[in-house]
Amino acid sequence: MPPSSTDRMSGITKPPAPSLIRKDASAAPAPALVPKLKHKNGPLPKLDPSDSLHRALDLMRTPSSPRPDIQDFRWEASVEIEPGSEELAAGGGLLPEGESATIEAASRNFVFAHFMVGNTYPYTVDNWFDDIQLAASQDIDGFVLNVGREDWQIQRCADCFKAADRLPEYINFKLFFSFDMTSVPGNSPGDVQLFRTYLSAHANSARMFHHPRTGGIVVSTFSGENSTFGQGSMEGGWAYVKSELNKISPIYLIPSFFINPARYPNISAMDGAFNWNGGWPIQLHAGMSDSEIKNAKLDSDNIHLQNLTGGRTFMGAISPWFFTHYGPDSWNKNWIYRGDDWLFIKRWEQLISMRDRIDIAQIISWNDYGESHYIGPIKGAQPNSQAWVDGYPHLAWLHLNRYFAQAFKTGVYPAVTKDQIFMWARPHPKEASPRDPVPRPNNWQLTEDRAWVVVFATEAATIHTHTNADGTNKTVYQVKAGVSKLSFPLKPDEGMKVVMLRDGKTVAVCNPVGFRTLNANAACPVLCALTFTAITHGIMEGSISEQTSAVPQAPKLKRHSIYYLDHIIFAVEDTLFRVPRVGFEARSGSPFEAFASLQKFNSSAEGYDDDNPVYLHGVKTEDFANLLAVMYPNLSIESLSVGKLVLTPSLLTNRHYASSPHDQSQSFGKKGKNYRASITSHVPEKHRWLSVLHLSTLWAFDDVRFRLFWPT
Repeated sequence: MPPSSTDRMSGITKPPAPSLIRKDASAAPAPALVPKLKHKNGPLPKLDPSDSLHRALDLMRTPSSPRPDIQDFRWEASVEIEPGSEELAAGGGLLPEGESATIEAASRNFVFAHFMVGNTYPYTVDNWFDDIQLAASQDIDGFVLNVGREDWQIQRCADCFKAADRLPEYINFKLFFSFDMTSVPGNSPGDVQLFRTYLSAHANSARMFHHPRTGGIVVSTFSGENSTFGQGSMEGGWAYVKSELNKISPIYLIPSFFINPARYPNISAMDGAFNWNGGWPIQLHAGMSDSEIKNAKLDSDNIHLQNLTGGRTFMGAISPWFFTHYGPDSWNKNWIYRGDDWLFIKRWEQLISMRDRIDIAQIISWNDYGESHYIGPIKGAQPNSQAWVDGYPHLAWLHLNRYFAQAFKTGVYPAVTKDQIFMWARPHPKEASPRDPVPRPNNWQLTEDRAWVVVFATEAATIHTHTNADGTNKTVYQVKAGVSKLSFPLKPDEGMKVVMLRDGKTVAVCNPVGFRTLNANAACPVLCALTFTAITHGIMEGSISEQTSAVPQAPKLKRHSIYYLDHIIFAVEDTLFRVPRVGFEARSGSPFEAFASLQKFNSSAEGYDDDNPVYLHGVKTEDFANLLAVMYPNLSIESLSVGKLVLTPSLLTNRHYASSPHDQSQSFGKKGKNYRASITSHVPEKHRWLSVLHLSTLWAFDDVRFRLFWPT
């Protein structure tokens, strides 16, 4: 049984969830899950997942207000505007009007993401590298490594530093430790040894973060206000810890102590402070008036800043929301903080306006699944949070975060160069009763049944919001160039969709296929954040036939176990596609079983580099691209600058497996037995849509889509 991981604020340990580890990952993965197509004749035309194709694949589900100003850290209530009003401006308040805006005190600040090492028991160096590369590609400066008392975390951190060393020197990605004092002992002088172990192992690493003013290695904590290290007081205890660590290398201590900040001047060891709870309106409770809730203050940073005298550093917290759902028999954590009102964006706006007083912003979190505020990929070992995490990707927040991180770091808002729509919501009404024995989370009454939308517009545009598939329930807004925030109510048994139009043409669609607001009493109270970007300018000529309109749904197959592989490269005609995740059945004795084995243990297996892709014969590029647009609507096909992506729709309606190396068929792998999967195709042109359906099941794209967008 693997060592157990500890969830903060509990002290109770649980074994980490098992996780499959891909043994081989020699090819560097794409830094972000957005498509990049390689084509000998240039980029592919823009695509449109048409209604008919949606219906054929069973993907069409029957699926505001201006941004408030921040005054004295109080969020003024949003005022609803009439549909079609010209008053909804992207450039009002703190957001820039036009392409960029210079912010005062434009000095270099830093953005880090809080990383729970306790959720990395199955991690390899390659897993770490994937995360580091992804974070760096999104303008995150580094990870804050939250470590506990378990010995195995020491090795995982060593793997993390090893992975960071793979980066080119010009990528200035840094790391520093945050000791989780709800796990790490701090009662006796000997308890400082764990701190020594971590610092001595990595003090000389080029990836260790040093404070730019003093050069000291930054060290942080979660909690620690009750730790004395045998010195009789908290103040004396941390002075002792700092003295011991300074013998290895000078440190710069920025803890998160849950105490009255008025005590800060008397804690000599503190070089700064991190206000962990500053990113949420934690003072709200269900008994407050509607006005108090919607005009929530987010001003707890003030008292910390007032008590950090002598040039000490303040680190600000930023988080998209907070939800946890553990019962008394586990970690007894079952509450929410209000994450409505575009919390993630408004908090960024606030920190940007204060950037001359804040050196570092720390995002909570990269991978804290138990508290639902992760913005990184779902991987590693979860703290028994699968019920509200699996199938709910938050990577859209990572991409949304980049715009504001750049502004905080540089003092200049980036130019909006691409039309994009970001949207998130809960998949159930707030009054839904859970199916599990744990009741609704405390303060569930604080949230609203609304979709929250952030629009990036290169020019003035018209926005349509929908809660049904046929578009009859539509609200119209006008937005200016820049960044705008919208919100609209959700209804049980319906969905959500946002369309951006300019000059009468659709330029962006956010349509989370599979999202459906479930009836009350139908779902556990879990939260999800979904963002989908699709550029729509019409289906490629000659791709999907009109026959799709008569197809009610895709085939439903009984499956054996599905194996998932990341970053597999396919070749379709003269185009390469790198798929962020694919799946297939590896039935015993089938060629796919051998293929799975090769993929797991052999770096030269097909699909791992551009020179050795998995070839899918008889497939048309335009058919695949349209399938991609439907299966992965959160990936923008025109985004060619970041990452690589490729999927392939097989135009084949029949297949058989063969072990003969003489079959005229597709080869899987280069080593070991040369298994081949023979796929025959005689598909009339008018029935090409059948081929698309077939490919979606052959390579389990439909299963991946199901897990991503319609979890059980």
